[in-house]
Amino acid sequence: MASLDLLTAAGFRKDGRMLDQHRRVKAEMGSFGANGGATYQCGKTMVMAQVMEDEQVPCASPQLVVSLSWAPFAFPERRLQRQNRLSSTYEKALKDTFEPVLQNKTNPAAAINVQLTVLCADGGTLAACVNATTLALTRSGYALDDLVIASTVALADEYLFVDPTHYELIKKDCDLTVACLSRTKEVALMSSECKTKVDNLALMLETATESSIRDVLPVVVAAQEAHAQRVSILRTLVSERLIASV
Repeated sequence: MASLDLLTAAGFRKDGRMLDQHRRVKAEMGSFGANGGATYQCGKTMVMAQVMEDEQVPCASPQLVVSLSWAPFAFPERRLQRQNRLSSTYEKALKDTFEPVLQNKTNPAAAINVQLTVLCADGGTLAACVNATTLALTRSGYALDDLVIASTVALADEYLFVDPTHYELIKKDCDLTVACLSRTKEVALMSSECKTKVDNLALMLETATESSIRDVLPVVVAAQEAHAQRVSILRTLVSERLIASV
């Protein structure tokens, strides 16, 4: 049984978490990239997102161009063919997820280029890419109809693991990444590479959505508030210096 390799005799996971416990999440908005960017970290998994605006690609409606690359040390074992396949899959999933909620009011005649770099892939990588993209787009001034947040769950035997690590995903029977809208909880993305029973799928969907709202959303909102506070302080300092120089 796969679960015997994943749980201790007391029912804890190998990293000390309970089955329904998410890893520690960190998020930060930064000034890197042409229009800004963000980093999102979940346990060891870490993704950096940068936003560029391509004025050479006119479009009638918001057009999102997503490119994803992997640091050489991102995976525990390096498999270039697998990385290339995941890049194409993730890029399409992210484009399909964000284009319906994206409002490109700053320059509707330009395409928006999101560049993602996976620095470490220790489980939940697609979910981390979703959350990093949400942070980077809002940091760069692009409005979204709603915040898109994501989480991953995995099923091993009869046990459901919230936010599985890379090792847990190797042992799993099935995994599911779900991205939802923060206010309505409407599902924006479901991604899985395996088949499971309908009852299992419904439970995995509900658990992943709950984890996104409970564990990820507060961190994303806190990062936005911290960035807004820094911007407000900088504007105040600039205004005071301008007044003093008059």
